[in-house]
Amino acid sequence: MTALDRKSLRGVWGTVLLPLGAADQIDVGRLRHQLDVLTAAGLDGLYAHGTAGEFHELDEDEYDLVSGLLAEHANAAGVPFQLGAGHMSTRLSLDRVRRAARLGPDAIQVILPDWVPIPPAGAVAAVAGLAAAAGDVPLVLYNPPHAKTQLDPATLVRLADEVPQLIGIKVAGGDA
Repeated sequence: MTALDRKSLRGVWGTVLLPLGAADQIDVGRLRHQLDVLTAAGLDGLYAHGTAGEFHELDEDEYDLVSGLLAEHANAAGVPFQLGAGHMSTRLSLDRVRRAARLGPDAIQVILPDWVPIPPAGAVAAVAGLAAAAGDVPLVLYNPPHAKTQLDPATLVRLADEVPQLIGIKVAGGDA
């Protein structure tokens, strides 16, 4: 796959939902079936580990399982994919970014540290650190309305200028 950039990141992306079995374990059979359906659906790309994929609930082995299966299916079908690497722990988020990058995604979705609001300079430093951990893989910042740090337009422009590896931002809702 060719890595995404600020111009090519577009379209309709399908999220991988987390199928759980009766014992609250990932149902790998249903996950594989879901990936088969999603890769055949004609979407512009797929991503895993957003809030619908319960990124905050997965342990690291579960994170790696879902990431590996998505990479396998997307690569076999020639469908672009993104892996979310967010976690409330900055250390674990950085670890997830490094592991995700080894799977060759077209981008990695990241979040800002979420235990306290951070100033614009802290947001830039956090995204720059995540970009360094990702190597050559571009980033998409997920900044939902419930995040403790809400980025204003000036900070987004600063991020775009100072972290060229940041190719997009995913936000929910919106206003003028």
